Amino acid sequence: MVRRLFNFSGQQKGPGIASGLNNFSDKLVIFLTSAVFLGYVPVAPGTFGTLAGIILYLGLGRLPFWAYTAALAVLIIIAIYLAARAEKFYGRKDDSRIVIDEVVGYLVTMTGVGLSLTGVILGFILFRTFDILKPWPVGVIDRKWLVNYMHGEIITIGDELISGRVRDRNANYLSTRLSSMGIIVTAISTIGDNPEAIIETLDRAIMRSEFVLVCGGLGPTEDDITAKVAAQFLDCPLILDEKVLGYIKHSMKERGLPWVNAYEKLAYVPKGARLIDPQGQACGFYCLSNETPVFFLPGVPEEVRYLADSNVLPLLVSYDSKRAVVRQRVLKIFGLQEAQIGELLEGVANQDTGVLIGYYPNFPENHVSITVRRQTVGEAEKDLLEIEKEVEKRLDPYIVAKDLSSIETSIGQIMKNKGLRLAVAESCTGGLISHRVTSVSGSSEYFERAVVVYSNNSKIDLLNVPAETIEIHGAVSAETAASMAQGIRSISQTDIGLATTGIAGPTGGTKEKPVGPLS
Repeated sequence: MVRRLFNFSGQQKGPGIASGLNNFSDKLVIFLTSAVFLGYVPVAPGTFGTLAGIILYLGLGRLPFWAYTAALAVLIIIAIYLAARAEKFYGRKDDSRIVIDEVVGYLVTMTGVGLSLTGVILGFILFRTFDILKPWPVGVIDRKWLVNYMHGEIITIGDELISGRVRDRNANYLSTRLSSMGIIVTAISTIGDNPEAIIETLDRAIMRSEFVLVCGGLGPTEDDITAKVAAQFLDCPLILDEKVLGYIKHSMKERGLPWVNAYEKLAYVPKGARLIDPQGQACGFYCLSNETPVFFLPGVPEEVRYLADSNVLPLLVSYDSKRAVVRQRVLKIFGLQEAQIGELLEGVANQDTGVLIGYYPNFPENHVSITVRRQTVGEAEKDLLEIEKEVEKRLDPYIVAKDLSSIETSIGQIMKNKGLRLAVAESCTGGLISHRVTSVSGSSEYFERAVVVYSNNSKIDLLNVPAETIEIHGAVSAETAASMAQGIRSISQTDIGLATTGIAGPTGGTKEKPVGPLS
């Protein structure tokens, strides 16, 4: 048993529990912190950890009190060190598979009780009751701060992804949706259509995650090997599901498409796998490996979105035994780089307090995501408001929008509230600003007109920019931009005139005026 779990043999049919570890030292840490793999049993790992504590106590309890106390102190230090190492590997604090704390906790409970059958039983009942019910103040601390986030990994498969021919849209969508639900994505792996690489990546992901999402390789062509590799990984045969085959044939007939034998491959799934929406627009499957749910989805982005929203995410919620109330706010920042935002928000929150702050570049803005997870709606909303106020205090001049709002929506609302009207003259942006402004419903209330004046002559003819201004300062200059803005405002008779000029590139730049700067 231990030999297989540690993967000493070199040969392995299924996913070995510790085969994702890098060396013997890591394997030993997992072996000890799980109390000889009691943390992997299918029922109440904490209870088994306490039972392991009883066995250890029966040995140590015969020692003199001073020797028992000294041994316990050493064990506590070792347990803290080992648990910290194990937590780094699992990617979360107080992972349920770490039961060394239950072992040592029972020994602490038994200190001074004395070695007797009554004492052993009473200590077990008291410790398990305390650990499960978590009375005040432990319960208050646990509910308020020690909120663990469900965490998992995303694996995308396909030679087209690692070659750069196709952009990976699936990982981006899935990680965004999971984050909005307060579920942490600890790793995203992109691998080619290589069986060994797929098995190795799955093995490592299952070892350290609570769920795994796999996208790609479920199609009808020869390079679609994910279902076959999944069956090999799970050590079970690949079987033809007649119901799925019937759905596929019916769908092809409804669409008026000819049947091709290659489509039969789509109906093969690992034995025992549960299908995801076989009668819908797309089909995937999922299964359990070492009690970890693994979801296999197709690679077509539209199908992944459909299956994720309609099936996978609700299933993940049902698996999340630590499910709590999640509230999120997204603040959109303009004028600060990501590193600057990170410095300004240093110390605001951390995962240990049930609060996550993420930074997401989304040109021309940077988005700051605040996620709060609590046991009740009231706690979540109250704490989110407090964190949001602190973030706003630090970033206030640069916040241009929140959540689903955008910078153009915010500007439009300000202009409507103040009764202002806008006209735009664009050179290097070629109408982009006007497009964004007019993409907002109701923009006709404040947007008067726009012109694209790309050449010098158009700036002179349409906006009355003095030719000498361009000759002296150049078309790309603050002086020319100001003259363009004054010209469009005068011609349009608006309150505000906005103008842009610059060198868009990739050619046309000089040492004095390189590509990029905008006036």
